[in-house]
Amino acid sequence: MAKVSLILDTRKKSKSRITGLYLIVLKVFHKKNRLLRIGHCTSLAGWDSKNHLLRKSSLANNGLDYQKINAELGDKLHWAKQVVYELGDSIDRLDVDLLLDHIKVRWDSELDFEIKKKVENNITLSQWGSVLINRKRVANIPGTAPWYQSGVDAMTKFNNGKDMMLYDITLTFLRDFEAQPLKKGNSKNTIGMYIRAIRSIYNSTIKEDEFVPLKNPFDHYRTPSKARTKKKAVTKVKIMDLKKLEYEEKSPLWHAKNYALIMFYCRGYELNDLVKLMAKNIEGDRLLYGRSKTGDPFSVRITESLGNILEFYLKGKQPEDYLLPTNYDGSTNLSSI
Repeated sequence: MAKVSLILDTRKKSKSRITGLYLIVLKVFHKKNRLLRIGHCTSLAGWDSKNHLLRKSSLANNGLDYQKINAELGDKLHWAKQVVYELGDSIDRLDVDLLLDHIKVRWDSELDFEIKKKVENNITLSQWGSVLINRKRVANIPGTAPWYQSGVDAMTKFNNGKDMMLYDITLTFLRDFEAQPLKKGNSKNTIGMYIRAIRSIYNSTIKEDEFVPLKNPFDHYRTPSKARTKKKAVTKVKIMDLKKLEYEEKSPLWHAKNYALIMFYCRGYELNDLVKLMAKNIEGDRLLYGRSKTGDPFSVRITESLGNILEFYLKGKQPEDYLLPTNYDGSTNLSSI
């Protein structure tokens, strides 16, 4: 079976007399060895022989669009391997030079295909991110909107403030994007959050037939695993202390205490869900509500302690009235609360 790999041709005749750099080539072994030039070169220090990529940190690679070149190298190696795979047993009928011809034809055809796809897939990360964010806000379920936006902002910042074309998001780019924040001390949880948001946006364009990738980089990229965080559950003693606090009725602190207790009695009710609570959500001895983030319905039995708090806020309310005086107006913008 033929074998193909990317190498740096370190033979003396491969070294440029002017630059001192060596050629990057595709090494093909099929009964004999042959080297196929790819059109790029670097120094010994600039070549990562383990991963078959240009090193970002090398002086020889300064000024090069190493991300684009590495993507090209990966594509050409992939297409060469694909030729070998598709030929199957019939490859034994070919000599190595004819095999090289097949690989070069495949490179040319795939390049034309890639250019065509890029023209047809002229969509950016922020463009489709905005579509998803607006959908969430229109549907009044904005929980994931800030998550999408944070991912888009982080990647745009990493890309020197420029919006990302989706076809420019490669496996190499994702790995560099992951490494840079880690170098600056950001946690894996934060980086993972950004990348999961980007992956969600990227895959959404594919599912909705808005984008056809040459290769999906997320098929071969492993998102940084979450580090376990210390649980921050409030102890029973703290809740009992909260209940004992005395504030002037209807004062901001008095309301804040009530909101905290309602959230506790409702099994961890989130504030952005709490402000949307209406009088009609209370039916008999049950409080019915849904999570904005997931849409999951919940039904909580109204205990005596919870009932005493809700009774105050129910006075004079119509079914469609918001229960709590939080200034929430029904919009997806909760910043004024």
